[in-house]
Amino acid sequence: MVLPKVLEKFLPSKEKKSEYFLVLQIKSDHVKVALFGKQEEQVTVVGIGQADHHGEWEEIVKAADAAIINASGD
Repeated sequence: MVLPKVLEKFLPSKEKKSEYFLVLQIKSDHVKVALFGKQEEQVTVVGIGQADHHGEWEEIVKAADAAIINASGD
């Protein structure tokens, strides 16, 4: 039996849910990032990135942002 499309809004979705996790390692001169994705029971590495900094917190935040962008492939 095919249900009308209006009723599909109220039924649970059959889409596979994905979760993403970020690992951030801050060292004295660089930041490393690893992105992992989990779908059902399978975990995969989405990307790994790194960016250098010179110790100031503002630079560390910018380096972390650059490393995340690098790891995500954008």
